[in-house]
Amino acid sequence: MAGVEGFLDDACETKGISLFHVHLLAVTPATHTDEEADESLRLIAHEYFHNFSGNRVTVRDWYQLTLKEGLTRFRDQAFAADYDAAASAAAAATCGTLGSSSGGSSSGLQQGQYEAALLQNIATMAQQMKTAAAEAAAAPAAVSSAPASAPAAPAAAGAVSGPAFPCSWHRVLEAQGIRRDQMPEDEGSLSHPIRPCCGTSLDNLYTDTVYDKGAEVVRMYHTILGHGRFYNGLQTFFQQHDGTAATCEDFCQAMFASSPLASLAPAMMRWYDTNGTPELTIRTTYSPAKQTLTLTVKQELETAKAPLLIPLKVGLIGPDGKDLLLHLMPATTGSSKHIKQAGNRKPSATMPSSSYTPTEVVTPGLCGSECCSMVLLLDSWSGSWVFSRLPEKPAVSLLRDFSAPVRLHVEGETDKSLGFLALHDSNPFARWDAVQRLMTRLLMRLYKVAERAAAGGESAIEAALAAAPGVPPALVAALQAALLNDELDGQYKALMLQLPGVMELVPQMDEPDPELLWMVKVHVGLQLARQLQPQLEQLVQQCDSKLAAAGEAAVGFWPPAVKLRAARNAALGLLSYMEDRQLQQQLLQRYYSANCMTDRLAALELLADEDTPARSAALAHFHDTYRQQPSVLHKWLYVQAASDIEGNVENVRALMRHASFDITDPAAVSALLGGFSDSMVNFHAEDGSGYAFMADAVIEVDRVNPIAAADLAECLADWDMLDEEHQQLMKAQLRRLAGTKGLSADVREIVEDALEEDSSDDSTD
Repeated sequence: MAGVEGFLDDACETKGISLFHVHLLAVTPATHTDEEADESLRLIAHEYFHNFSGNRVTVRDWYQLTLKEGLTRFRDQAFAADYDAAASAAAAATCGTLGSSSGGSSSGLQQGQYEAALLQNIATMAQQMKTAAAEAAAAPAAVSSAPASAPAAPAAAGAVSGPAFPCSWHRVLEAQGIRRDQMPEDEGSLSHPIRPCCGTSLDNLYTDTVYDKGAEVVRMYHTILGHGRFYNGLQTFFQQHDGTAATCEDFCQAMFASSPLASLAPAMMRWYDTNGTPELTIRTTYSPAKQTLTLTVKQELETAKAPLLIPLKVGLIGPDGKDLLLHLMPATTGSSKHIKQAGNRKPSATMPSSSYTPTEVVTPGLCGSECCSMVLLLDSWSGSWVFSRLPEKPAVSLLRDFSAPVRLHVEGETDKSLGFLALHDSNPFARWDAVQRLMTRLLMRLYKVAERAAAGGESAIEAALAAAPGVPPALVAALQAALLNDELDGQYKALMLQLPGVMELVPQMDEPDPELLWMVKVHVGLQLARQLQPQLEQLVQQCDSKLAAAGEAAVGFWPPAVKLRAARNAALGLLSYMEDRQLQQQLLQRYYSANCMTDRLAALELLADEDTPARSAALAHFHDTYRQQPSVLHKWLYVQAASDIEGNVENVRALMRHASFDITDPAAVSALLGGFSDSMVNFHAEDGSGYAFMADAVIEVDRVNPIAAADLAECLADWDMLDEEHQQLMKAQLRRLAGTKGLSADVREIVEDALEEDSSDDSTD
């Protein structure tokens, strides 16, 4: 590995050496946050993994890019999940819990013992993988794993157990990223499949869809085949194509080569050439007389010419909140009935779902309990499955582990039913998703209230929101339970407390006003903070006490310290919606007394959204402290640019002329201008000033770095998801860019593709 100052990208793999921007290798608690350290570790792993998936086995043409980038992204995700599980178990076994009598000073941490336990856990995981692969190779005809009734052997102290790539906070983070970044790309004017069919600029092929949705497609192979067969298929692919240039078809063929599910390969390949996000409509019917539950699933995707293969991982939860063993009736079959699609597509021949055996697996629960899950494979437009031996109606846990990159629509879903899942679901993703769906339902309900009152101005909107029904008790109860549960991972708690992002919600709505949606989100954040204030403050105090008792151990990237900081800073973030003056002073004190960048930056970000003396003091201190460290000052640029203080565009314009901003440094451009696009208030300002500023910035950056300029131009390409007023303002800037002389091919492709969507919409009308 080589670190390069001013490297034009984060990292790049070449055969024999990987190049990195030096700040990604020189990671310390004083200059980098816990999140940045985790991202750096994953990036190093990513470039290392490219030795096989990218270098020794490369791609036949650039449109096959997801073959190396999607696969390698999945590999670094799997590494991160396993590493976190191994490190957390090792820390708990050798260092105790931070703040407890067994885990205090740095001498008590027993560094050598921790490292030895970590390496042992990694070796154990590797052996488990090889064992699973050997068992799969020895029994090629078997499809199901061990029966759900066979519990896993208990793990030794300090060891890890359960499946490879455990569903953890990492998996929730990945799903959150897909919903926040990739699914909006799927819905916008730049939508494309993971294997694009055309393109002008090679640089524009490196997208969230190619990387992250590509990784989800690879993960679906793992979900469908099981870990052993997936590992064997991957080895087969590398061995068959070592030293050659391969295609996505080659990968699919190798993965299904020794599987009884090989007939599903054509349906799997459709993911590579179909753009857009599939939507699943779920209906459940319970029969008390037969003691059965029928699960009916329909898939819809306007761009799909034939059904995709969708693995849907499900579980059933009894009225007592415990997982139930699953009994699928033998007569259960999928339906090949065609669901009417746009364009009146003809039904395609599909394989009935009864031609495979659903995969039964036992996976670790949220707090270590055992739970039964089943993977149902939907390869037709609709399918039905019947579960038996159910004397009482169960709750249905859907899309466990985020088993496919789809959206769910559950018929008859209520706040009460979601609240039950949010309290009792043993699957970490499904429990988090229940909370997210509760929040989403609330935000959409209140948006309609605000929309009806919008003509009366901001005061009328605030009055209407105040008079509307507030946060449902089910959501409050779920979050209270999470906050008070000491067994929950701190990083997982932090994700539970986060509201869905505005641009995550936009594709699910009918051309909303982003500013109005942001106002609704702030209102909901305030209501949640008020109702959860005692529990939030209690969590902050508990984390403070444990970190203080740990002394120097709390400063580094030790898993227990990282998790405590994540939970505490998320709680402070939700409390900050209250705009309390006392909290502002507390945040300023936390900023000054912080002993690591994670805590300092967390306080600074919360201070930056209010125009107060505390904000000015903290920003000035940060700049003076780190003025000799350009990579650290990128955080200073981002915090100011992303601030939702009204009229911030002029401050950002001034920062482009600041000595700390280097327009030739892509990291600085991303921090300042990419940060500005994250501000719902200023980027989407109703006078269009944010769009105009971004277009100016694209033109200026394009003169020195077309790749960075194209990334910025993508911010202006999402016009078709917004309300009419914002659409017109954004398209005006796109047309201005299209008329700019000397525009690079990278930027021009983005602009023309976005405007082409406008032309196609006009022709349709």
